[in-house]
Order: sequence, then structure tokens, then C-alpha cells
Amino acid sequence: MTEQAHILLIEDDVNLGLLLEHMLSKHYQVSILNDGYAALNFSILNDGYAALNWLASGNMPNLIMADVDMPGLGSAQLLENIKVSGFYRHLPIVILSGKSDLDKAEGLVKQGADAVLQKPFSREELFELLQRLMRFG
Repeated sequence: MTEQAHILLIEDDVNLGLLLEHMLSKHYQVSILNDGYAALNFSILNDGYAALNWLASGNMPNLIMADVDMPGLGSAQLLENIKVSGFYRHLPIVILSGKSDLDKAEGLVKQGADAVLQKPFSREELFELLQRLMRFG
């Protein structure tokens, strides 16, 4: 059996996180980093600091999906830390963005994020993007 690709999802909106986990877990191993998931036995993190700690604990995803607007260490600082790391800089990073944060998200692409996925998005958009990035990322 082929090992599933692993996606690290950093999303502070519990409902969106649950929806994404439900959609993605059929095809990928998913670690969700959000305080709201403690009761569901997922990895528990909700911001960039938690994500960096999770990575430093030896976890290695194939791709990172992060909300553009996170509490604590924000997406810009998370991206900067990952992209200067010799160990993690190869990881594709998808920024999840609402319409109001689109300019900020597009700025993150200029800083090294691989793509922006604007909310709301379709299941097809999500999977097409993930497949493209993990194939060529």
C-alpha cells in the first residue's frame, strides 16, 4: 500500500478546519493545528508558533496549508521561518484567504508561498491545486 501524502493544516476557524479535514482525509494524512480539535484527537495547534513547534518535533508534512490571518505568529512570519530553514524550505505552502485578505495573501506569494486558495473554493479547485503542488512542488 502506498503511503499517503501528509498535509499540515493550520486553520483557526473550527468549522472550516473540520470541513477541510473531512474532504482531505479520504486522500491524504491530515494534521490539523487548532485548539478546537483537542477532543477530536488531532494535532493541537492554532497559530504559526504552534506550527513551528510541531515541525521542530520531527514531523514532516508534504505540504502546508495555512490561513492568511492567524493568531500569534502570523502567516507572514511562519512563511519567513519556513523558507529560511534548510530543512523545510522545499515544502509547498498554500495560503487560505478570504476576499478581504486577498492582497495580503498575494503578498505572501511574493515572499515564497506557492499558492493562494481563495475562500470560498470548490472541492475540485482544492484537489487540483494540491495535486499540482505535490507533483511538482
